[in-house]
Amino acid sequence: LPLVAIATLTRASGYVIISLASHPVRDAADLRGKRAGIVAAGSATEFYLDIALQAGGVPRDSVERHVVGSTIGVFTLIEQGRLDCAVASVPVSEALMAAGAPVYVWNNDAAAPLPGRCIVTTRARVDAEADMLAACLRAIRASLRDLTGSAAGLDAAVARVAAAFGVPEARNVSAFTIQARSELALVARDEYGPSLRNPLDDWRTGCAALTRIGIDRIPDPASIVTDTVLARM
Repeated sequence: LPLVAIATLTRASGYVIISLASHPVRDAADLRGKRAGIVAAGSATEFYLDIALQAGGVPRDSVERHVVGSTIGVFTLIEQGRLDCAVASVPVSEALMAAGAPVYVWNNDAAAPLPGRCIVTTRARVDAEADMLAACLRAIRASLRDLTGSAAGLDAAVARVAAAFGVPEARNVSAFTIQARSELALVARDEYGPSLRNPLDDWRTGCAALTRIGIDRIPDPASIVTDTVLARM
């Protein structure tokens, strides 16, 4: 493959399955015969759904899929009875809970550990500019330390984003802060703070999960991950 991961930010998929608390989807068996919302066909949310079904031994075609995007408005479709559940990002689920919505959140990460968010580049770039990439990773880690070190650090960063960039979500600073905090909670840590380490075991289980649902077959997951840049930090 032309791309290679040089750092891993989270040891979590970043997705959950949401449903009504009064009619919860608690596991893969509960998905059978349900109408599920996904962000887009062939998206990571559909892969997450398929991994959950496969891990639970539930046929893929037993779930009806609907493309509904990724906003808290998806929960309205569930409340209206037009969907039974939906694959949502963790920030969306956190925003719903903060708003007091009657939502049930099921996290399937334990069934199939995944590496989550990662930083990728080309193999040629690693070979030619490892020191420059290491400097980038040092800056990213320093930023993560600032953001996760205190509530004031995150609040200040959200305010800067809202003022300087055209990020639609940042218009509602309170909601954006909740979503940012939930994203940062997923960041892996070690004794030095935010970690960028590549958990090869998670990469192996993630690649195996994709193979089982028919997405791709990567004979050696180590071939798409490298610690070359991390070693320069």
